[in-house]
Amino acid sequence: SRMVGRDTPFSTFLLNRGCRANCKFCGVPKLMGKGVRQSPVQDVLDEITYLVDERGIRHFELLDDDFLGSSAQRDGVVQVLSCLKGLREEHGNITWSAGNGLIAASMDAQLMRLIHDSGCVGYRIGIESGNAAMLKRLRKPASLKSIRQFVELARPYDSIFVSANYILGLFGEETFGEMLDTFRLSCELDLDWSSYSTYQFTSKKTTRVEDLKDDGAAATEFLPIKDAKQRIVSVADGLRLGMDIFNLDAQSVPSREQVKEIWFVFNFLSNYVYNRNLAPGGNPGKLISWLQAIQLSYPDNAYMPLFTALALVIEGSNESAHEQAQIVERILAESPYWRDRFEQFDLYALYQPLPETALQVHQSLATMRERFAPYSYTKEQGAPTDEVIVERCDL
Repeated sequence: SRMVGRDTPFSTFLLNRGCRANCKFCGVPKLMGKGVRQSPVQDVLDEITYLVDERGIRHFELLDDDFLGSSAQRDGVVQVLSCLKGLREEHGNITWSAGNGLIAASMDAQLMRLIHDSGCVGYRIGIESGNAAMLKRLRKPASLKSIRQFVELARPYDSIFVSANYILGLFGEETFGEMLDTFRLSCELDLDWSSYSTYQFTSKKTTRVEDLKDDGAAATEFLPIKDAKQRIVSVADGLRLGMDIFNLDAQSVPSREQVKEIWFVFNFLSNYVYNRNLAPGGNPGKLISWLQAIQLSYPDNAYMPLFTALALVIEGSNESAHEQAQIVERILAESPYWRDRFEQFDLYALYQPLPETALQVHQSLATMRERFAPYSYTKEQGAPTDEVIVERCDL
């Protein structure tokens, strides 16, 4: 929602309550009840119209856990999107976004077109894992095939910011090799953002009912960077750090602390080093809007202004890029932690000096990507597939 501007009047609405799925990691069915109940559609249409015409609302954030609903509820979804499209045609600047993950398997060409035409600026897709056996264990209503089909449907609508949700350390039993499947899938899909989180042990009852492993420790923030008020991922003794995580045994089950460092590296590589909007032919403006929005929550994160600066150079906004570079300098001057991280990934090479042209940015990032190439997804390594080894599947 912040991508449309902090001063844009915004509101929310809810069409569907509950979710069709019963994903093993999720508490929605327990909290909201099983299945999806759809509000009287005309009431929702009247509410949206009133908020736009009478209250000056120009952006909506959807609250639905399962906005697309079942096939029986499809007509209501189409009516709501058509209403937003009509209001957009009348007022010219009506937008919406969906922070809760949409179900990829429910997407088709008609819906994708309507989502675009109705003013969607961004949404998330729930993928969770790149490992086929883990997807089945999760009871996820998706396969790697349906996920790839969704990506092909989404490609023509490049103005929309699409983020995929992924979870690392699933059930406290996920191996590093299974996590690597997720990382490689995120590289292959090449969406605008990969929203990695770490698995949370939040309910003893759920742990017992679902027969899950529990390490007995208290629940922590699902984004490790929020665990500390300084917004950093604490480094514990004995962990593999930075790119050294890729030397972990693929069959090993990393500790909770090690998973946090894996999260840091996967997040950094997927969303910054390999970001499609920093490559030739990308959409740097879309990335700039996103990074400037999330910087509000992470004012002392050093790599966010750095990569915002690089995107601004690609866009031709060099003065603004140098302002972002000054933020980087301030943070590094104050924080030994971020100086260590910059040395860990050789980030000083990206802005000392700051590139002045799009070509220079692309060349600098290409050099970094080449250095990290052994760890990224390549066709030679083989893409994750839907082939499932039975003994790996908890069904």
